[in-house]
Formats: sequence, C-alpha cells, structure tokens
Amino acid sequence: MPATATEIPDATMTKREACEFLGKSARSVVDYVKAGRLSVEYVSGRTGRQAVFHRAEVERLKRDIETPLVRQGFATLAARNDETENGVTDSRLIRDAPLAARSLAEMFRAALPQSPAPKPWLDLKGAVEYSGLPASYLLSQARAGKPWAINVGSEKQARWRFNRDALAATA
Repeated sequence: MPATATEIPDATMTKREACEFLGKSARSVVDYVKAGRLSVEYVSGRTGRQAVFHRAEVERLKRDIETPLVRQGFATLAARNDETENGVTDSRLIRDAPLAARSLAEMFRAALPQSPAPKPWLDLKGAVEYSGLPASYLLSQARAGKPWAINVGSEKQARWRFNRDALAATA
C-alpha cells in the first residue's frame, strides 16, 4: 500500500522541493526523469498521487548539473556507474578529469568534418601561391612543354594547370 503524504520519509523530497533545490522548473525535473537521470516514486497525497524523489539522487544530479561537462569528462561518467551503496560518488575516480577532458577534446576533434584532400592540379594563381615561383617563370616552363603543366584550354586561349606534387619537387 502506498505511503500517505504524512508518511513521506526524510530521505525523499517532493517535486516542488526538488525544483527549488535544483533551481529548475517542474518541466526540467520531468525531463530529467524521462532522460533517466532522476527516478520518481508516487505516493498518495492530499490531492491524489504525489511524485517524490530520493534526496541523495537529487543531490547527485545537482552536483552533475553544476559541474562543467569538460571537467566531468569520462572519469565522472565512470564514477556514476561505480557509486557506493549510500549514493555518494568515490571522488578518487574524478582525479583523472584533466586526462578525460583531453580525451573528450580529441573525440570532438575527430567528429569534426575533415578538410578535403588537396587538389592534385592547381591553376596559375594557386601554383604561384603554392610554389612561391613567379607566374612568368611557371608560364614559360609550361609553354616549353614541362610535364608538370598541361593546357586545359584552347591553343588561342590557354588555361594552364600545374601538378602540385611536381611543383613541390621543382620549388
């Protein structure tokens, strides 16, 4: 049989008390319940069923909310899984937070889109920027038939492309 409102143990708090303690709205507390970060029990109250939360669990959630994500890192996530029987996290597991933060930063960097591979053929402007050679020299070598330059235009309107790897060896 569910407990009545007068029988709510001291180890729990109502939704209103949890909201005040966390500094969050009732909607946020419901979202924490849906996300599995907070568990709820229902007891009979004056106006029907009343949601109650375990005090230790609400206190842990408040610590998690107030701790920046980078500082939490993987060590805090591991610590959540290794809580002691009284619900208090072993603080020794959080000592590796800087290492975990670096690992977290590397994970985010790996998830970012990588820059595309450099184009193997460059136009005249790109070839000048890449090699540092003057445009007049590159054009004279291209007209002389060097294999690292090809004309992709017509004979009347030449449009030269220069091979990046060959330019690196030439410069």
